[in-house]
Amino acid sequence: MQYNLQRSLANSLEVVAQTLTAQSDRLLEKEVGLSLTQFRLLCALTSGCCQRTIGEHLRLTPGAISRQVELLRQRQLITREANTENRREHVVALTAQGKELVGQGSELLDTLYAQYFATLDPTVQGTLHTALDELNVTPHHP
Repeated sequence: MQYNLQRSLANSLEVVAQTLTAQSDRLLEKEVGLSLTQFRLLCALTSGCCQRTIGEHLRLTPGAISRQVELLRQRQLITREANTENRREHVVALTAQGKELVGQGSELLDTLYAQYFATLDPTVQGTLHTALDELNVTPHHP
């Protein structure tokens, strides 16, 4: 089989993403008792918004977002109230305890990511960031 640069890049990106996701999830579960998905949901709530918007932002189904919101509400990390402008929607916001966990989790992940990318020169990190941003804004059609 002939070497294919794009296939190799895709495989490398997949491995990096899977590795960072797994390490982040384990660290957050161990240190603050949250899954990575729950942490991302809390981060998305730094200003209150409706569940539908959160689900779209995190690419979660309505059922998945409802389950996570209920789990976080039971832990008193978020509040969930009917939207006064649209009664079919719910506005979700962080509690003080939720804000505290976002801060703790962010510090943990900053340390993890600094260690993970430490082998790359800062210039290479910047170049990689620019290239990945370009991929994220360019429409891709299968």
